[in-house]
Amino acid sequence: MKIEKNIYPIEEKRAAVMVKRINDRSCRFRIIPGSICCIEKGTLMAERPEFQIIDDDGDKVEPAGKFLWTAETIDPFHLVIDI
Repeated sequence: MKIEKNIYPIEEKRAAVMVKRINDRSCRFRIIPGSICCIEKGTLMAERPEFQIIDDDGDKVEPAGKFLWTAETIDPFHLVIDI
């Protein structure tokens, strides 16, 4: 079921990581160490191709498939899954 353009409820429980925006004007995020968690079926996720996850060396982290970002979290934090 698709609710709005690029926003989807996930169909099953999934592992996720929490990321934090690097600075207020950036579309770049870092993974918060130790933040692995589960998100529940039905959680609204958004495709955000303009967002990037950056590692500790400043290199872009590429998804195995595509990253989906929680649509109902408040910046600077989001949960991200790779699907």
